[in-house]
Amino acid sequence: MLCMACIQNAFNLWEKEGIMMKKALIFGGTKFFGIHLVNQLLDKGYHVTIATRGQTPDPFGDSVRRVEVDRTDKQSLARAFKHETWDVIYDQICFSSQDAMTSMEIFKGKTYNSLRLCLFTTWSRLLLP
Repeated sequence: MLCMACIQNAFNLWEKEGIMMKKALIFGGTKFFGIHLVNQLLDKGYHVTIATRGQTPDPFGDSVRRVEVDRTDKQSLARAFKHETWDVIYDQICFSSQDAMTSMEIFKGKTYNSLRLCLFTTWSRLLLP
């Protein structure tokens, strides 16, 4: 599982190397760790887009852009993000290897300057009660 310290270390490295990134796409930004990630990105001046099913309210008001999309529908993802690019893409709701492969295919070339940070969190069904 990814922790906030990991995110902070990435921010520190980018700042140290003079990398200015300001546009982020977040999958999984409406609950748990995602809320903290979005808040931290907003605090650092990022323009944040959250990809959501539209079922969970979030506390961000007009601070973020929302795109309603079915994470498991490849065509839906391709249509929703066809003409978009970002500095960083976080995929925190990647629950299978197929989800990871779909994200990598859909978002290939969608980050500026080939600079990319994709964080995939995969949960084992064996660990669930």
